Amino acid sequence: MNYGKIVFVGTAVAGLLSVISVTGAVADDARAARTVVTCTGSAQELVNVRTSNAPVTSTSTTFVAIPETTVAGGSSGGSTDFDTYIVTFAGEANNLSAGSWTARALVSVNGGVFTLINPTGPNTFHSGKKANNNAMTWCTRIAAATSTTFHIEWAVSTGSTAQIDDYTTVVQRSN
Repeated sequence: MNYGKIVFVGTAVAGLLSVISVTGAVADDARAARTVVTCTGSAQELVNVRTSNAPVTSTSTTFVAIPETTVAGGSSGGSTDFDTYIVTFAGEANNLSAGSWTARALVSVNGGVFTLINPTGPNTFHSGKKANNNAMTWCTRIAAATSTTFHIEWAVSTGSTAQIDDYTTVVQRSN
């Protein structure tokens, strides 16, 4: 199995973030060879953080929400006013059995349906039966007249039991 490399470069105070994900060819799925996502913002308008220190597990092979990862991001100020939203998920990830699990971030704009945020993946968050502190960052530009709500979902490989403990979801908004 060949895993990609993720390089994060950012300045939280200025709201500037570049995410470059370079993934080599992978035999067990049909991922694109390379994904590059760049988000740039200026003055930071919001930082909203939600943490949980209770471990949760999942055996779902379809994507389901990770408990306690729903975070409000506020509005951008109008339907034509685009703000940069940066979402970071980090925690002590593990598999209680062999396998791996993927994570993805979604957003609901103005109370609408949840949609994926780039990079849309699949993004392997953890692989193997050893706990590690892992993190992933997503970013997007959104015009939201009334509200944004973000959450993280996960799905496991067949026969795997995923676990996350001591985890944090952070939403940053800049104009």
